[in-house]
Amino acid sequence: MLFSFLAVLTGIFISIIYYQDLLATKNNHGSFDLIFNNFLKIYASLLVFLGLGTWWIILNEESRKVALEETHKQTQLLLEEIAEHQKTDSKLQDAIRMAEAANQAKSRFLSNMSHEIRSPLNSIVGYAHILNQDPKIPAHRKQAVETLKRSSEHLSDLIEDILDIAKIEARKFDLKYQTIDFSSLIRHLEHTFSVQAESKGLLFSCIVVNRLPRWVRGDEKRVGQILINLLSNAIKFTPNGSVSLKIAYSAGVATFQIIDTGVGIAPDQLQQIFQPFTRLTSANAGNAVGSGLGLTISKTLTEVMGGEITVDSKLAQGTTFSVKLLLPSVHVSASEKRDDTIIGYQGSRRKILLVDDQKSQRQLLIDILEPLGFIICEASSGENCLFKIMRERPDLIIMDISMPGLNGIDTTSQLRKLEISSPILIVSANAYADDRVAAINAGCNDFLPKPINPTDLLDRIGTWLNLDWIYIQPQFESVIPDAQSDIAIPPEDLLESCEIFARIGDMLGLKSHVLNLMTSHPEYDGFFQTILEMIKAFKVTEIRQILAAANRNA
Repeated sequence: MLFSFLAVLTGIFISIIYYQDLLATKNNHGSFDLIFNNFLKIYASLLVFLGLGTWWIILNEESRKVALEETHKQTQLLLEEIAEHQKTDSKLQDAIRMAEAANQAKSRFLSNMSHEIRSPLNSIVGYAHILNQDPKIPAHRKQAVETLKRSSEHLSDLIEDILDIAKIEARKFDLKYQTIDFSSLIRHLEHTFSVQAESKGLLFSCIVVNRLPRWVRGDEKRVGQILINLLSNAIKFTPNGSVSLKIAYSAGVATFQIIDTGVGIAPDQLQQIFQPFTRLTSANAGNAVGSGLGLTISKTLTEVMGGEITVDSKLAQGTTFSVKLLLPSVHVSASEKRDDTIIGYQGSRRKILLVDDQKSQRQLLIDILEPLGFIICEASSGENCLFKIMRERPDLIIMDISMPGLNGIDTTSQLRKLEISSPILIVSANAYADDRVAAINAGCNDFLPKPINPTDLLDRIGTWLNLDWIYIQPQFESVIPDAQSDIAIPPEDLLESCEIFARIGDMLGLKSHVLNLMTSHPEYDGFFQTILEMIKAFKVTEIRQILAAANRNA
């Protein structure tokens, strides 16, 4: 229709132009035919352009219609997708609310369980510390008591990890750098896992490649956690054979290798073992169970401390985990080395008021503090504390938070209103940050979570009462044999061969050499047995002094 209309309109327009010319030449047939043919050619040419223009207009209109239809269709689809997203978002919000409710329930459960576990564990940690310092404990039980002490402390740390697991996942937890008794840590690991390995019929060995520093700086809790996770896995997944802990130290970097002859790890699983909740699927793994978080936490802790953890494994042949950690050696003064051997304090006797509704918790603190010379008075509640405070006038108050009636925070507020200026140390199983803030805001001077570390407790008491502690003097000199003792002293050549190993700190080599000497020279069993006990306790300095003194008396 459009083309016909334009064709007619164009024909009329051109006809008007040529009409006068045709009238003027109608008597001249040659000119008339020429003009008429020219008219037809121009009209035909214009019809071609009109056709093309009309076709372009029609196509453009059709394209616009198709685009509008497609836009409308896409708009409808988008509106439907938005509606579906709204439904999904609504379901997601419901899921978030359910997750938050479940998380709050979990937090309440962990809080309640943590509180219930902390109180009895406080007694275990405290009395393990007391037993460890008791000189009447038989020598053959000393190692068991030391293991009990360190294991209870590790269990205490695990409770903190349960509460801090979210921080570990977010890598927002704080590292607590302090001086570590490196030899004591290694000795504890060796004894603990040698017992576990023996109970499973495995051979456990601790190999010290070169000389280790006695004291290093790092986060002992986290270092121990990494090694305990790896050693536990090694023993768990080793049905027979051996597990070894190899330690090397160079330029402030400690390298730990946990080597086992266990089931190994398949190559396709090596890249996944550090992922959360990943467990071995090998048939050889047996019924070993676990949360699947041990390696994840170990890798996270290692990386946060600036270290590196790698694994090399062959299926059915064994696995080697290597951990490198920066643990710079430090010099520790004599007084710092003796922080576990306090036997009293100088000056007048100080009075401490213990406020706790549980008799067993008060008795633990009495057993720790009374032998050191403190005068102890007790209060079983906040109300009882307020009643006794004026009469007793203590130098320091140690108080629990959770008590029936007037709790520890309210009691502290009341004491401060009564202008009682004695330092108040909170010792409580309520160990959340909110509890600490509330206690400090109420007027408390310090806060220790249960289970308490007796060393930390004495450190806080010494700080707030400005005490000068009295320590037990080192007793290793008394075991050095002399010419008049009943222990036969080996000749100079045997002593010198032992001194070579002791000088470079090769305890493994010294142990093997001493065992060989005991076989070839049984008359010196008493002396060499003393050396073996020192090796087991990793007392490198004492061994050197014993050998030097014996050499002088030989």
